Amino acid sequence: MSSLYHPRAQNLLSALQSATAPSVILISHNPGITEFAGLLARHPPSHDRFSDFPTCATWISAFDIAFWKDLRFKTGNTLDFAIPKDITQELNILIKKPPKVMTVGGLQVSTKPA
Repeated sequence: MSSLYHPRAQNLLSALQSATAPSVILISHNPGITEFAGLLARHPPSHDRFSDFPTCATWISAFDIAFWKDLRFKTGNTLDFAIPKDITQELNILIKKPPKVMTVGGLQVSTKPA
């Protein structure tokens, strides 16, 4: 997996095409990961930082393929994109004014003190 450290887009595509699990997390470095995500996304997210993927940025996408070996560029359906600043802002809102009930991992959790 050393080919993922300073990758070319084709190296990342090959890595995903060799995957056998139903879901995959790909972690890599810039500038390769930014280029790769741009090539893979059918429609890039509207987030203004997608074009430069800051550290710890996360793009979640889905593909209409049965097997990873069938993966091609411009087939990624964007589900979400976030950078650490986005997540921090959301957490600060929750800390200042927590909801009475929130969903965590598919379970509804009460946030009222016991």
